[in-house]
Amino acid sequence: MGPTFFKCFLFTVLIPLVSVACAGKPCKFTVVTANAGAGTLCAQVEGPSKVALVCSEVPDGYEFSYTPMAPGNYMIMIKYSNITIAGAPFKATITGQSPRDRC
Repeated sequence: MGPTFFKCFLFTVLIPLVSVACAGKPCKFTVVTANAGAGTLCAQVEGPSKVALVCSEVPDGYEFSYTPMAPGNYMIMIKYSNITIAGAPFKATITGQSPRDRC
């Protein structure tokens, strides 16, 4: 399955479908800011475990990656110039690591 697209004013958030995301496995999402103009981008992930959010610049914006270590719901908050973008927070559901999970 491909990514889910959220169009937000002048930029797009690409979040892969999370139905198969598993604890201990890297997750990522991309914020396309190519047409957004000058501003400050802020992303935060909160959930059952603390995650280190790593940001990389890509041609059309920024790619973020994180590795959730516990199953549960993680909320992805994205702000641009201190304004919450439409659709945020985004929910990522992370499953456990049991053999029955499709990870």
